[in-house]
This record gives sequence, C-alpha cells and structure tokens, in this order.
Amino acid sequence: MRITGGAWRSRIIEAPTHEGLRPTSDKVRQAIMTMLEARGLIEGASVLDIFCGTGALGLETLSRGAEKCIFIDNNNKSLELAKLNAQNLKAENATFIMADGIKLPVATAQANLVFLDPPYHKNLIQPCITSLQEKNWLAQDCILCIETEIDAVFENVFQEKIYGDTKVSLIQP
Repeated sequence: MRITGGAWRSRIIEAPTHEGLRPTSDKVRQAIMTMLEARGLIEGASVLDIFCGTGALGLETLSRGAEKCIFIDNNNKSLELAKLNAQNLKAENATFIMADGIKLPVATAQANLVFLDPPYHKNLIQPCITSLQEKNWLAQDCILCIETEIDAVFENVFQEKIYGDTKVSLIQP
C-alpha cells in the first residue's frame, strides 16, 4: 500500500496482517481524494477517520494539506497500525482515539470532513452518524465520505461513485 498523492506521494504504508480488515485499495483511495480535491474539501480541513483501519484515508488527506486528522477505531491492532503508519510518515497533527464508531466520546474538536469506512453489511453507518451528531463532532459545513457495499442507500447524497463492490458516497448530514 502507498500514499497516492501530496507531500508523501509513493511512500509505503504498512498493510494489515490481522483478519477482518479490508483496506481501501490505492486506486479507490486516489479516486476518493480526486473527488474531494475537486470540491476543495481537503486543503486546511479538520478530518475525522472513523473505522480508520490502516489510517490510509486520513493520512492521504494530511499528505494533501489537511490541517489535522483524528483517527478512531475500536480495534487495538488497527489503531496501532494507523499510529505506526503516521509515525513512519512523520505525520504531525494526527490524534488517535480508541473508541467504538457508534458510541463515540464527546467531541474534542469538530470536523468538516469525516470518513466512514465500517465493515460491510453491518448496518453501522446510521448509528455512527447519529453518534457523530449527538456527541457534537460535526462542523456546520461537514461532509461525510462513506465507503460501503454497493447496495447501501443514504439520504442527502450529492455525489456517488462505484468501484467494483465498493460504493463511495458524499453526503451532507
């Protein structure tokens, strides 16, 4: 796995060795970043990467000029892998929180770009959005970038792309 653009372009990030993790492919990550950059959503952004896994999505935004990123995962191995990848890139402004994406702690900062990439077919998106809203994580202009199986349906979608068995949806909650 590699960072696909920005200051850390082509830098290697560690892939998972533990089961249950489905990292976003380099191709799909690059397509997501292109979508977001075309809308001016990355430069200077406060980013939240929930179900962060390797941390690749949040690290891609930091590489491209996001101000900061908070990485959240409830799996210790995943969170440690995201930390390792951030350390290897010497990523500044990266914070790591061990928490369940559907039972978030009270916000430490508001985000204007949030990545949600939960395990497929677990119906975790809506409970996570509810938790984000209830715990005050979302800035008023926040955009959610949701990666799901292709049959998932959401309200307030303003852009959607399908890559193989993956759907990427941009929504404004």
